[in-house]
Amino acid sequence: MAKKKDSGVNELTTLPKRIEAHRIDTQAVRVVRNKLTPDWLERGLEDRDYGIDMMLEAFDGDRPTGVLILFQIKGHAASFKQEISMSVPVKTLLYARMFQTPFFLLTVSVADDRAHFVWLQKYINTRLTSEHKRWERQEHVTVHFPRDNVLNGVGLEKIRSLVTYTAHRDAGISFLANLIWLKRYVDEFESGAGKSVLEQALVHLREIEMLEKFLETYEDHVEGLDLELLRMTLDKAKSYGQYDYGDDKVVNDEMSRLSQIELMFLSKDEVDAFVSENSDKDLPY
Repeated sequence: MAKKKDSGVNELTTLPKRIEAHRIDTQAVRVVRNKLTPDWLERGLEDRDYGIDMMLEAFDGDRPTGVLILFQIKGHAASFKQEISMSVPVKTLLYARMFQTPFFLLTVSVADDRAHFVWLQKYINTRLTSEHKRWERQEHVTVHFPRDNVLNGVGLEKIRSLVTYTAHRDAGISFLANLIWLKRYVDEFESGAGKSVLEQALVHLREIEMLEKFLETYEDHVEGLDLELLRMTLDKAKSYGQYDYGDDKVVNDEMSRLSQIELMFLSKDEVDAFVSENSDKDLPY
């Protein structure tokens, strides 16, 4: 039996080699870090084996915003082509969908020193579900990155704007619950139930007033909302047992503005889906 030729290499003492893919991934993470503005703070991750490469928290100067996001970063050496897309394992999408925290996929060209991003959960719920009804049965799907989703100062502001709805979702649910009761007690008062019901109405109005950050996100869409005026008007009605002249209009106007916020909050996903299907700009993902 012929003996194997000794190669002269001792596998036990051979130094490990760093493969090209690992080197590019490291460079890609550096590209992303270099694009972050001071308002984004990187949080530590103990493990990186599950597809999360970076966790970021957004600040407004020294004030926290409540916005927290996750990044999965995929690097490549070549320059970007005209259409920016990537074949992504379906298991990655299913994993991203499990999170309440917004999960972004980043594709990074080391050659271009540029990164593009897409919000995976929103992409799944709007574009992917519409284009591929049975995408969950595939092994891979192609994810398309909007060309204007560039990771820079403007792109980071877009990310914060996109995910603010998610960051304030719990506050939105509290808003809806308190608004239901506020409407009920105001309606009961106007139907002759007596001034005592306005005490309960004012309790729920105070709860709504405390949701300042949530309400701020709708300032540009609902003009003239004045909860202090509404509270003063209802408080006066509680004292007198009826509306003073013109107070019924004040209450109706303010309640109408609150209902506008309610509708916008509840219809956010439907509006995003419509934009995804009918536009190639200002996409919600």
